[in-house]
Formats: sequence, C-alpha cells, structure tokens
Amino acid sequence: MCITCTLRCHVTIYRSAGGIGNFFPWVANIPFDPFGVNRNFRNADQVHKYCDEIIREHVEQYDENSIDDLTSAYIRELKRQKDNNETTTMSRR
Repeated sequence: MCITCTLRCHVTIYRSAGGIGNFFPWVANIPFDPFGVNRNFRNADQVHKYCDEIIREHVEQYDENSIDDLTSAYIRELKRQKDNNETTTMSRR
C-alpha cells in the first residue's frame, strides 16, 4: 500500500521545515550542529520509521469489517478503487 508514499511526502515537507538548512544545505556540515539541522532530519526520520511500522501493522492486520481509524479507511478506499478499476490520485507501490 502506498500510504507510505503519502507519509514520505509529509515527512519531506516536515524536513523542509528545518529552516536554515533548507536554504543553505552546507549549514548541515558545520561541526556540532549549532542550528539543529541534522537534529531536525534525525527527528523526521524517527517519525517516518514510527509511522512506517504503524502502516505495516495496519496492512498486515487489515480487516474489512473493522475500520476503526483513518489508516484502515484509507486502505479500504485503495482496495475499493483497485477493485473498481477507478482512476485515482491515491497510489500503491
């Protein structure tokens, strides 16, 4: 399922919110990370890994009769669109 693709897009946006490192990438190479650029990137990577795990669990344990959160609803919609051969901007890898 490509919920991960959507998530990666959001994490990329979060990473770009890293401030000065977005405009001056060389700042990430300054010793001791005084502007926190690398810290922001590490934090975004941790959020991404955490969300990846949640998504993986949802896909593995998906039950059509138990849609209890947004992730399950998104998976259901992906499956519905695939079954109906509908054109969509939702994607799956």
